[in-house]
Amino acid sequence: MPVIIRFSNGSGCAVVHDGWSDVRGMATRFDLGPEGATDLIAMNLSEFFTPMPETF
Repeated sequence: MPVIIRFSNGSGCAVVHDGWSDVRGMATRFDLGPEGATDLIAMNLSEFFTPMPETF
């Protein structure tokens, strides 16, 4: 099963140096062949996307 991993910074700006403290991300794509693909996304945020789990 081929896997592609991509690391990124949260700003999306190619000229921002890696030492700048912002959100970091890692995207992992698993190629499942004829069935398609699935993605796993991880980010280092100090907070969750929504204030309450019920609104997620």
